[in-house]
Amino acid sequence: EFFRFELYYRRRRATTYVYFVVIFLTSFITITSPTLSVVGTSDGTNANAPYIIAVLMVVLSFLFTLITSSLVGVAVIRDVEHEMAPVIFTTPIHKGSYLFGRLAGSLFILILLNTGIIFGALLAYLVGSILPWEITWYTKAVLPFNAWAYLQPFLIFSVTNIVITGSLFFAAGALVRKPMIIYSQGIALVMLYQLANIF
Repeated sequence: EFFRFELYYRRRRATTYVYFVVIFLTSFITITSPTLSVVGTSDGTNANAPYIIAVLMVVLSFLFTLITSSLVGVAVIRDVEHEMAPVIFTTPIHKGSYLFGRLAGSLFILILLNTGIIFGALLAYLVGSILPWEITWYTKAVLPFNAWAYLQPFLIFSVTNIVITGSLFFAAGALVRKPMIIYSQGIALVMLYQLANIF
């Protein structure tokens, strides 16, 4: 019931669709931009090479940790913010069902939202050769379409990242229940990642 409620709640929220559009456009723009490039590529790399797609999944799924933090955080503190927690916690609801239902629903929505990376990449490869601006590393020798080249890195990198970070954010939110801390988790993780890169 909590899982279904989470899906129903997210389906009715405008932010859900805004998140998907942001993810989709970021993926499309990253590939088709004349100034941006995927890390570790050269001008001779095919635009739809499996390596390019895998790196794109890693980079963008980590960037969208900020969305993971906000979406999972809202799920865990929603009842406290709306002052429904005393009502819910006095009913005969199993704590595991309540928490796991909210977490599973949020993670499922996040996985669906992050498919925008795949759709943005697919659109870029379909229209890349006819765009009015020049893509610096888009070559005419585009590789044949391979669905597994999109699905494998999505399942290995994006879904794994969503489940791990989403679970950590959810656990922290369930323990702390303070909106400021919940919303700043994603920013803190990105900053730690940047510091780790420096060292």
